[in-house]
Amino acid sequence: MARTLCFLLSLALPCFAHAPASTSPAIEQLKNWLAAYDGPDWDGYLVFVQKSFVTPPEPMLRYPAFRDDTGGFTLQKIEAETPLQVTALIQERNTDQMARIVVEVEPAEPHRIVKLHPQPIPPAHLNQNELINRTRQLLENMTSADKFSGVVLIAKHGQPVFAHAYGLADREHHIPTTLDTRFGMASMEKMFTAVAILQLVKTGKLKLDGPVGTYLPDYPNKEIASKVTIRELLSHTGGT
Repeated sequence: MARTLCFLLSLALPCFAHAPASTSPAIEQLKNWLAAYDGPDWDGYLVFVQKSFVTPPEPMLRYPAFRDDTGGFTLQKIEAETPLQVTALIQERNTDQMARIVVEVEPAEPHRIVKLHPQPIPPAHLNQNELINRTRQLLENMTSADKFSGVVLIAKHGQPVFAHAYGLADREHHIPTTLDTRFGMASMEKMFTAVAILQLVKTGKLKLDGPVGTYLPDYPNKEIASKVTIRELLSHTGGT
């Protein structure tokens, strides 16, 4: 009997030794989300979101340009876990930016995701040389990967401590970017316009709730001139 028992144990122990470690539903869903988010099929990721989330994740995690900027995420460490919730550290693939992510799932199968929230971890304080060196390395890596072209300037007390141009200003003609390259500002002009308007408000020359026609009497659309206010134009709610 003793020999038979020892024989049976000798057969069973290797099975237990090679059995895969169990994984909680929360960790499984975290890994499923990372695989879908980092995958090449964005439409497939959106299908995963529709199928596997109780409510959709925050907008930035449904915006492909954000994924392209970050390069996706790599799971670095599981900090805490229960069957239905996991807290982990993830890192952007394009940078050394870390985030703490909390994933919570439903108790019943198929354990849909109730909560998935990444919170960026502020980087450690850097001295000026460390900041410049890490900035230079990041920009060189992004330029080499064809993910950045432009000019970066860092100033301290109003004095530049780092200024460098990267990439091409004109791809068709292979013209490199320089510190003197002029860039189109596009919608960034809206911020400057808003500041200028509020400066006029501060000096009493404009009122935010004053109709456009008060300040532009020759505005051709008389209905808009009489009804739409400066405030509505600034908040893009004027209907124009």
